[in-house]
Amino acid sequence: MIKAKLRKKILKLRDELSSHDRETEDALIHDAVMNVIRDRAVDTVLIYVSFRTEVDTHGIIDTCINSGIRVAVPRVEQREIVFYYIDSQSDLERGYMGIPEPTEGCVPVSAGSCSSLIIAPGSVFDRNGNRIGYGGGYYDRFISRNPDIYSIGLAYSCQIVDSIPEDEWDRPLDMVITGEAIYQ
Repeated sequence: MIKAKLRKKILKLRDELSSHDRETEDALIHDAVMNVIRDRAVDTVLIYVSFRTEVDTHGIIDTCINSGIRVAVPRVEQREIVFYYIDSQSDLERGYMGIPEPTEGCVPVSAGSCSSLIIAPGSVFDRNGNRIGYGGGYYDRFISRNPDIYSIGLAYSCQIVDSIPEDEWDRPLDMVITGEAIYQ
């Protein structure tokens, strides 16, 4: 119940951000993410496609594709997410809960076949990499099964809190990037 209340409160703050503040932080987050990708010599990025008022990932997706970095986005299949390579954002269609997902012709990522990192969505983050998602547990399960993949969360500054109550199934991220700070 504490997580649900915190999620609701922080999502309201995120939804109320001005377009100017959102665009400013999106640009700073984009640059920070691209620096991490270059520094880690990543050849594949597993990334969510932003929806509603989430930190914008469309620019990151385009920059990666244009830089020759492979991009894979998730599709919900039963109770799991499976990542599929895309060549452009035209490979996306409306999917689970209206969230853009890869079309049927996209190729799935095979585990362990690339030097990758995952960029996970969330509603609330703390400075220790803990996150509250949207309640489905998809990313926690994926990260649990793939502990060697470097994990990053993207958040607006208003989504950072001092601490988040942790459950045994929660998996902290390696890094959280906002427009104001990077937490590792």
